[in-house]
Amino acid sequence: MENSHTILELLIVIVMLGILYSMYVGAISKAKRSSDIAVCHHYQHEFKTMLELDDYYKTITVVDRCYDCHATEP
Repeated sequence: MENSHTILELLIVIVMLGILYSMYVGAISKAKRSSDIAVCHHYQHEFKTMLELDDYYKTITVVDRCYDCHATEP
């Protein structure tokens, strides 16, 4: 039975895995937020372009997509 692990060793491994998981989740949420911002900037640029071109129907679709992203009117 010399090769068996103690409860303390197992608890240390579980704690270390929990810390690594929390760091992973934090990094993923930051990456998702930055991608949402990038998509929003794209929609804003597309919206401004459609307004300059005075294309009403395309402008409506861009506003709908940006509203889905933000849940606020642009």
